[in-house]
Amino acid sequence: MIPRIDSALSGVCRSALMRKRWTLLAALITLALSLPNWRICLMSMDAWPMAKAMAQLAIIALTALFGLVPSVASALLLAAYAVDVWIPYPYLEANGWCLLLALGYVAFRARPAVAAMVFVFLCGMQYVELAKMGVTVTITAMTSLCGSYAAALAIGMLLRRQQELERLRRQALRIRQFERNLDVAHRLHDATSGELTSISLTAQLCARRTDDAGQRELLDRIIGQSNRALDHVHDIIRLLTDERDRSASEASPNRTDKPASSEERLSPDPHTPAWDDIDLRGFAARMDRKLHEAGFAGSVIVDDAAAAAADRLDGDRKDLLAALLRETVANIIRHGDRADPRYTLHITLTERGIDVMQSNPASSPPQDAAPAGERSDATHPLPDHGLALLRHRIIARSGVMATTLEHGVWRLHASIPTTERR
Repeated sequence: MIPRIDSALSGVCRSALMRKRWTLLAALITLALSLPNWRICLMSMDAWPMAKAMAQLAIIALTALFGLVPSVASALLLAAYAVDVWIPYPYLEANGWCLLLALGYVAFRARPAVAAMVFVFLCGMQYVELAKMGVTVTITAMTSLCGSYAAALAIGMLLRRQQELERLRRQALRIRQFERNLDVAHRLHDATSGELTSISLTAQLCARRTDDAGQRELLDRIIGQSNRALDHVHDIIRLLTDERDRSASEASPNRTDKPASSEERLSPDPHTPAWDDIDLRGFAARMDRKLHEAGFAGSVIVDDAAAAAADRLDGDRKDLLAALLRETVANIIRHGDRADPRYTLHITLTERGIDVMQSNPASSPPQDAAPAGERSDATHPLPDHGLALLRHRIIARSGVMATTLEHGVWRLHASIPTTERR
């Protein structure tokens, strides 16, 4: 037991020393530079007032303490120097390095305004100290005497700036990594997730059309395996977007641990093209046909202006609009109310861009749904997948996307700008 405690304490000490290695080094260098003057001063301590001797010993101790608690030591060093200045005789040059250390650390850690106040304070104390000695203080002399303080201030602020730039660089790297993760999640959802739901759909349709018990058992196994694989893909997508969002979604009361049924896995064919070979109307007609094949009743309406604007979209926005329509149709199939299989999907052109408005009775809300009566907008955190990933992509292109679930009716409204907004 005792060796374990010793090992733990040793590890803690090593960790603390590694964290404080730079302040310890600075304190040791300052002590070494000040040591010759301190030695001379301490040898003549008999002629000093006791208060002066105690103030000087306090400054030495606080300089050593700087290695462990630099913030506290710096503040106490400045306070001890202020006391020392008002104690008569003698003038001590030994304090110079200690004050430079304190000022440099304040400039490194505190706000520029605080560092400037400390700089002015030290220059003022320098003036008072020289004036008490009867020395005529000129601007030239003060500039020369305070030059070292200015250098310490500049070095501390430069180090602070360098630290801020390093923090911004790490933040930019994290953002780029997150964007790469989102791109991978988009591709994984659009490709692999679509393939698996297509397998589930095909197997479900085949199971409905066969009376052979052996084939039905085989198809049920295919459906189950594809559903489990789809769950694994969704877990990976959650990890790629945000681990905290995964924890939040797992704690959500809307989430259940039972596997989704084959009905919930139905999805449009992921191989359905955008409209490289057909126009938006043709693409919408295919989506409409998928919904009718899945047992839903409604219509997908595309106005003339939206169809013309879609043909002029660049490749990225065209893919985004196609992905939005596929996911919208997939959510109707997954979460639509089979007892009331109505739906509406309108695609129009407005001043904002191409608007997609969809509604249907929902038996179970998509995990991106806002609570009843509330609006889910750009500030909604990224949850699992699907609509959440599309929301991020739409907002990144200056578009908007909002979803609501109220009185058992699911509504989605998204707008994708037709051109880049400045």
